[in-house]
Amino acid sequence: MLWRVVSFTRVFQGQALAIPRPSPECLEAPTPGGASRPAVSMSRERRSRRVGAGMTLREGGGGVQEFRDTWVISTQGDEGRSLTRPPSTAYTDPLGIQDPERMRVAVDSSDLAETASSYEWGSWRDLLTRVPSEFPEIELIEIDAGSASPSPWGRLRLEQLDLPREAERSGADLLFVPSVSPPLRSQVPVLAAGWPAAAPRQGAIERVRWSAGQAGLRAAKAWLVFADGAPAGLRARVVPPGVATAFRGVPSGDDASIRSRLGLPEVYVLSLAPPSERTEFGLASWTWVDGSVGESIPWVIAGMPAGEAESLLARARKLDVAESVRLTPLPSLQDLPAVYRGAQAYLHLGGGGTEQILRWALATGIPVASVDSERAAAVLGEGAYIVPDDDSRALGAACLTLLVEPEVADSLRRNGLQRAAAYHGPEPTRALRDILVEFGSQRSARPIQGESS
Repeated sequence: MLWRVVSFTRVFQGQALAIPRPSPECLEAPTPGGASRPAVSMSRERRSRRVGAGMTLREGGGGVQEFRDTWVISTQGDEGRSLTRPPSTAYTDPLGIQDPERMRVAVDSSDLAETASSYEWGSWRDLLTRVPSEFPEIELIEIDAGSASPSPWGRLRLEQLDLPREAERSGADLLFVPSVSPPLRSQVPVLAAGWPAAAPRQGAIERVRWSAGQAGLRAAKAWLVFADGAPAGLRARVVPPGVATAFRGVPSGDDASIRSRLGLPEVYVLSLAPPSERTEFGLASWTWVDGSVGESIPWVIAGMPAGEAESLLARARKLDVAESVRLTPLPSLQDLPAVYRGAQAYLHLGGGGTEQILRWALATGIPVASVDSERAAAVLGEGAYIVPDDDSRALGAACLTLLVEPEVADSLRRNGLQRAAAYHGPEPTRALRDILVEFGSQRSARPIQGESS
């Protein structure tokens, strides 16, 4: 598993140790089988937590090796880590004595199951990784304390025990985690990011995990959200929204191959992880579209849970629209921009969830038909066809208009791209940096999270 991080030191018994780069003379040329003789090794007690800009951290054994023009500095033992330089990166000395004036932010880099909440967390991680490139006084310490697909118990242990423990060991000043999983107790002050997820309907351990996260959110130093403006009564700190650089209106060369691999039709209307309580309303809206264009333009719904998917299809059959409704798993965050760019329109049913879904539509130039809500209207502005949230016929008519009247769709597309231009600007990065500095500067006397200070 690869981690992207931004600086590297080793801490041993409270002291920062500089590790010189390996010289070419201490390495042997790779053998035909790709192996080479280890020349340098580090003891397992010296734990790697930071690496230089543009480098990656990955699981590894002991020693220093060269393979395929890649340097590896690794630690020995089961808990070893290694520093890898991609072939495209010019080698410079990233290693040195830890600067006491730098602010160290530990971030949860473990993989989450693909959900709307994990998508939003991916946006926060993307924004966070931009901060050190513009503000070098900030260091990221990416911690992956679990497997790629932990069990519910394993995920709960990772969030509540392993992450805060690893953050403390790393010498971090802050721990940056998703809002669904802040730890109840942490020696390192916690910042939680993202709109909270709804309580799970199934799984006792998942409900325990959700409850622990809600309690941890109340104990966190700060709760951060992307929001357009400052919603009334919101106790969270607002950060101007940003999206990953891949979410743009210009098609990528591999868009078609990605959509083909995912089994998507050539044209479609898209909805991403709609709330289950709004899907029946959505089907009622789609009946007004199906009769006109349903045979040529299906409605692709990505991310319906398996149990709810069957009931949705049964309802679609009763409404005689099943032939034009396609269900598909949630695509990965890496594939998502191509999925958006292939859609003729985005159909937003309202309800809970993250407004990042709508920002991605604006940023990729997809016209949106949406029901009205305070949060949706703040995001969409003049970039969407918005109708009352209880009028399924009006929502269906809005969606159909976007499909059959190109001038309306083009106008909304231009408005959306104009609104989305700020998502790629400097404001989100600067705002997040200011918040990190505000709370990280309190590290001189930090109480344990979960206890009275």
